[in-house]
Amino acid sequence: KIKADLLNRGLLVVNGVFASASAASKTRELLLVNKTGKVRIYLCSSGGIVAEALGLHDAIAGLTAQGVETEVVGLGVVASAAVVVLQAAKRRLALPNTQFMLHEVGREGSHYESTSDTAIVVKEMLRLQSIIFDIICKRTGMTVVELRKRIGKKERWLSAKEAVEWNLVDGITSGG
Repeated sequence: KIKADLLNRGLLVVNGVFASASAASKTRELLLVNKTGKVRIYLCSSGGIVAEALGLHDAIAGLTAQGVETEVVGLGVVASAAVVVLQAAKRRLALPNTQFMLHEVGREGSHYESTSDTAIVVKEMLRLQSIIFDIICKRTGMTVVELRKRIGKKERWLSAKEAVEWNLVDGITSGG
């Protein structure tokens, strides 16, 4: 009942790690919420599978391109692949205590691979990282070189205020 009421009002909550089932479910909900002409998404996620996050990013960007007023509000933690999802909205906001984290694309899981398999995985990781950096740079105005330099080789944590300074979000909101 609560979820249906939120969807009817154009509100969607996206939380947790991006995985196949959760991303597909949120994309379906996003398409339902589209009936209002305005979508506000509350995003709290530590990231997850890049391909799943890119799917949700593309769904939000598609609505934005269709003229739907899309707004994503970061709360709690917006990390890793979730930062990319945030970039798809026309309006990107953060609550005052939201933390943001960026890092290079990494590999999940650990199992035996041949050298050829490892080369294929590295090539795919670099391709995904290029896509992610292009999305972030397009919205922030940074160059890829500048973004790489700012992130560094480890995780880079930012406050909501710093996220505004980096142009990852358009502003800080009190909620509502």
